[in-house]
Amino acid sequence: MNQKELFKKALQRTFMNYEELAVLTLVGIVIGLCVSLFEVLFGYGLEYMIEIHHRTKNWLLLILPLAGLLIVYLFQHTGKDCMKGMNLVFEVSQGISKRIPKRMVPLMILGTWISNLIGASVGREGVAMQIGAAISDTFSKPFLKYKDAKSIFLVVGMAAGFSGLFGTPFTAIFFAMEVLVAGVLKYRAMAPTISSSFSAAWLSSKFGIYKKFENIQFPFEITWKMLLALVGLGILFGIVGGLFAYTMKKVKRAMKRKIQDPYKRIFYGGIVIAIVLFVWNQGRYSLLGENLIDAALRYGTIYWYDWIGKFVCTIFCLSIGFMGGEV
Repeated sequence: MNQKELFKKALQRTFMNYEELAVLTLVGIVIGLCVSLFEVLFGYGLEYMIEIHHRTKNWLLLILPLAGLLIVYLFQHTGKDCMKGMNLVFEVSQGISKRIPKRMVPLMILGTWISNLIGASVGREGVAMQIGAAISDTFSKPFLKYKDAKSIFLVVGMAAGFSGLFGTPFTAIFFAMEVLVAGVLKYRAMAPTISSSFSAAWLSSKFGIYKKFENIQFPFEITWKMLLALVGLGILFGIVGGLFAYTMKKVKRAMKRKIQDPYKRIFYGGIVIAIVLFVWNQGRYSLLGENLIDAALRYGTIYWYDWIGKFVCTIFCLSIGFMGGEV
């Protein structure tokens, strides 16, 4: 092969790379805008459910087992695979499963709404990313000619989902790019992930979804002592996060092994956790946990065991079948 042919092939490869970059970046914008609309619906609906729960002063916890049965019924009769949540996203990325069903979007939204309405100890961030992944997966089919298209589109969708709900595009970009393969950044996904994340945050802001910002102004000096403290905290947070993931995996397996019927698992487990949440500081560890964050930032009452309480209750609720985030 002569130099002319080599140059021609190199030029073609360069053109294809730039074409891929341009196409995926534009598609990322479209995905971000589409995902944002669903996140706005999800976010406002969730706020309304939580407001209703607070109005009842935690008495809705009494029907938590019955609400659990409804959640299991919805998933069992309309999409069992969707119960896998983030595990299904991982399976699609790894080629174990072919696609994420479109019905995952309404199911995860409804499941999380119901879980928060009755006061289960669950979050929302994981669901936001699953919504984004499910929507972006539907866009991937025409672009499968690109290498690792499935994984790229999943990362793009997850970033849009996180950013669209929380309005934190930079956090969403790095979080989504590392979540599928821990410690490894998919650089080819960077451009469309950036475009989807910022477009989702922009459109969500137009709907006023971000109502809560914390303007934290504490005068401090950057010293070696401060840096060492931050490093120590970072390591501690990593240990707790790893412990949470490990414990959740073990508890989920144990629950499924001991009570194989999902209806019995969520009903009996729902009775236990309803009593715990109601009696233990009167719903302090219910819902998203924003009450604990507010208390911490505004010098409210924080007990040394609060993180353990939220840790245990969230793992238990998600392990028996309630829907929600876990970060």
